Amino acid sequence: MSSSGGVLSVDRQTRDETAFEKFRAEHFLLLASLFPIALSSVMFYMRHDLPGFAQWWDETLIVGLVLFTLSFFLDPLIALWTRWSTVAADSGLQRRRGGVPARYLPFPAGGRAVGLITSADTILPDEWDRSGPKLAQGFGYERVRIKQTRFFFKYFMCLTFSNKPSPVNQKCSKPISLKGQAVHVGIDEYGEDYYLDTAGHSGMIVAGLPGSGKTVFLRRLAKTFALNPANHVIIFDGKGTRDFEDLAADNLTVFSGTPDTNEEINAQLSHLVQELKTRARSSVIPGRVIVIVDECQGFTPVKGLTSAEKQAREKSLNALKDFVARGRSLGFFTILATQKPDSDTIPTALRDNCGLRACGRLRTPEAEKMVLGESLGRAQHLEVGQMILDDAKAETHLLIKVAQIPKDTR
Repeated sequence: MSSSGGVLSVDRQTRDETAFEKFRAEHFLLLASLFPIALSSVMFYMRHDLPGFAQWWDETLIVGLVLFTLSFFLDPLIALWTRWSTVAADSGLQRRRGGVPARYLPFPAGGRAVGLITSADTILPDEWDRSGPKLAQGFGYERVRIKQTRFFFKYFMCLTFSNKPSPVNQKCSKPISLKGQAVHVGIDEYGEDYYLDTAGHSGMIVAGLPGSGKTVFLRRLAKTFALNPANHVIIFDGKGTRDFEDLAADNLTVFSGTPDTNEEINAQLSHLVQELKTRARSSVIPGRVIVIVDECQGFTPVKGLTSAEKQAREKSLNALKDFVARGRSLGFFTILATQKPDSDTIPTALRDNCGLRACGRLRTPEAEKMVLGESLGRAQHLEVGQMILDDAKAETHLLIKVAQIPKDTR
């Protein structure tokens, strides 16, 4: 192991950490306390035969007990410091020129949490995000919070490891709230309220298996957007169920079915296309139009349809493309939800214009990549109501718990 330029490097010949070396690093002071405690026992036993040797037995015992007590507080910090190079390398956290980021300062973070400040170096935020679960596992913790911070003119990474139960693993109920164009959707991994800012965006993709919490997420978005009377929310329920009917209000309209089964949907889409053209000509934006399409695969032409059915779906798909392509400057925001986030469901040209992404539980890394643009290996393990968000602003993907709407405000 070598060091250069303030960065600890791991040589190619570095051998794997043995179980004993790991145990010694994690319990350094605990092991150190055993020697004075054992020595004091021997001194006490021999206090009559060798009084000169044994006269300090009680002081030696106190030293051992102090080290033993300190081990509960300091051993986790020592383990972070001494094992950083090995764990970081095993987690794939490597600089472009080799080696891992330098470690600067371990610190207690309260309760069952400890932290470590490292250099940000040349490693991208997404690389830190991908290495996070392996770092936590390598140090024996449930999770790690990775945050970039700046001190004077230098950037650092602050890593906080914790075994505390994650808020996103617990039930969450929060009132709906709208701040400008930012929608309160739930809480993040640290229990803080999270607002999804939709300003400057025209489209969003929401994907998740049945039962993953996708409908709860869409219901919260729809009801929150409707808090502003200037907004007009239109929901197209491609499942043909009654999941959204109770949300209907003066500025919230619900249609059930697909363009080839419900003529009212075609009429509404035609009306919205005309509204888009009117806004483009007049440059007047009277309010925001929120279009939510649940199970949007029902709006895409597929094999087995009649000519008329295929034509109806092609027309609806073109309308959605138009909303997303021109909606940002004309006050249109379109949300496309599906359980099958492939190119047949959401064509690439449409997908690329959707700057916001929300991923619930999916079966494969490939499906996760279709939504987020890369596979984090996390979507297959999400629980009900958990979503991975790409809000186009955060440096890493965010894990949130979608909040249920309290019954008294539904």
